[in-house]
Amino acid sequence: MPYYPYFCDYSLQIYESIRMISIFLHNFLSKSKKNILLYFVFVIQIMSCVPLETSNSDNSNPVTQKTNLSNIVLQNQINNPYIRTVMLHPQSDDMRKTLNPPVVPIIGTQTLVLEFDDLEGEFHDYYAKLIHCNYDWTQSRLQQNDYLQDFNEFPVSNYEISSNTRQPYIHYQIQLPLVKSSGNYIVAVYRGEDPDNILIMRRFVAYENRVIISTDVRASTDVLLLEENQQIEFEIDYSGIEISNPRDAVKVILRQNDRWDNAIYDLKPRTVREFEKKLEYNFFGLENNFKGVNEFRQFDAQSVLYLGFNVEQIDVSGTVNRLRLVSDESRKENPYLTWLDLNGGYYINVSETGRGDYEADYIKVFFTLKVPKQEGEVYIVGAFNDWQSNEENQMTYFEEAQVYQKSLYIKQGYYNYAYAYQANSLSSLDLTKFEGSHQATENIYDILVYFRAIGERADRVIAYQRFSSYD
Repeated sequence: MPYYPYFCDYSLQIYESIRMISIFLHNFLSKSKKNILLYFVFVIQIMSCVPLETSNSDNSNPVTQKTNLSNIVLQNQINNPYIRTVMLHPQSDDMRKTLNPPVVPIIGTQTLVLEFDDLEGEFHDYYAKLIHCNYDWTQSRLQQNDYLQDFNEFPVSNYEISSNTRQPYIHYQIQLPLVKSSGNYIVAVYRGEDPDNILIMRRFVAYENRVIISTDVRASTDVLLLEENQQIEFEIDYSGIEISNPRDAVKVILRQNDRWDNAIYDLKPRTVREFEKKLEYNFFGLENNFKGVNEFRQFDAQSVLYLGFNVEQIDVSGTVNRLRLVSDESRKENPYLTWLDLNGGYYINVSETGRGDYEADYIKVFFTLKVPKQEGEVYIVGAFNDWQSNEENQMTYFEEAQVYQKSLYIKQGYYNYAYAYQANSLSSLDLTKFEGSHQATENIYDILVYFRAIGERADRVIAYQRFSSYD
């Protein structure tokens, strides 16, 4: 298991006293002096702390190299091991705000908020910029003034130092500007004066309401998959917009539980009813099928003062709080049981104060999966880690105990998760290997409809529909 060294507990008391002084002085200093003060506070704290261990083998220069964004697929990513808990969501004061996807209408005042923590122990000037993308998430040909009112450089000026936490961090937040054009977007975050040195990328979508989508979720038409798959059938009414050759001009993306990694792209309508201006997407070859999988496993880590749901043991004796979850087993052969979950999502919170943004601590959570050794690799996945199969989320098999184990260093909150299997590096993640799959599972689906008229330089999003398999 990775080892997180301890630091002196009394350093927290020293730090909190200095922090209170810094808050008093904060309102009376210029921005440059505020940064100096903030740096001083972190120096005092870090002098008595040991920085967290990361999975990156070379932390001497954690900042990514300059990236050429042309002709590559842009996706959610973090290029610095000290940046954690990146969240992009609609503006809200609800602690469960991260359960709503970063998808907003182009008309109106609803905005998105980007938040993240920097655990490095030093203040940085962060900036954000927006990149307009095509349907396939490659950079579009639109100029910045085609989709923004302002110059494309937005300072991440809202920040808060962590309070009463054993892991020091700075919590950054920025409200993204409204955009003028619908479509796919990337918000890219960088430091200082180097906009090509991107540390964070997050996808979001701005949409128009130009067509009407009617949906239906049913069992698969394949009798062999009747109990496992969910089939999404839908119809698009495009009478509100002029579209030539709609079979080829209209593109759709179909997602399950807000996941981009297993989304269905570019479904062509089975039937075009031109007189009624309707497109029908009902198939018989599994083109519109998803595995129902299962309701997600979950645990409650909102407090270290009591055992939350699915938490077996809490250890607060050191300077890194540790939570051991109840051991899990494969559910593949189990009958379906219904319970409320977050459809793979999570939210950050500390139950004692409700101020999770800057008072939730980072904790080491231990996972155990009791299954025989597999030929491929086993990962812990969920929205909290973007469903990624990487070294940080990969489990290790212990022959003597015949279990897979892994510890993750994550922020306090309520989490959904699943165990995924990957046969090889070219295979997609399989959540059914240990979770099973049931047609009755409740899942959230959404449909994005794209269109590019003749002469336009980018794909627009002309409709968005979000619905449950229980609707």
